[in-house]
Amino acid sequence: MKNNNNVKDLNKQLFSGAVKVLRNSYIRYLCYVAILINLLNWLSSYYIVSRIDHDLMILHYNVKFGIDYIGEVGKIYNFPLVGFIVILVNLSIYLFSKRDYKFLGYTLLVVSILVNIFILMSLGPIYLINLS
Repeated sequence: MKNNNNVKDLNKQLFSGAVKVLRNSYIRYLCYVAILINLLNWLSSYYIVSRIDHDLMILHYNVKFGIDYIGEVGKIYNFPLVGFIVILVNLSIYLFSKRDYKFLGYTLLVVSILVNIFILMSLGPIYLINLS
């Protein structure tokens, strides 16, 4: 019986958190932007993988040391996966906060957007290095 109450409490908290996100138009907009940029990360990664015709690719290049990380082609999907995990963790933190801290939601979602923008920017040099 106790486990059933815990599940009900979790469902109630998730529902109230989802309402909290959907109710505020700025947070809803920031959430959409973060998801859109993450989708661009996935599409960019897929485009890079579709253009590579061998098993290995350069995943990191440093100006001082040159190529310092070579991996399998599929490892490029770790970049957008990290961005998606950041979005999920930040949304979870906001959803499970006890009060309606709008500033917390703004901050967490802007951080999610910035992380995904930096990931998108890092995919550009990976494309140029591997396909030029």
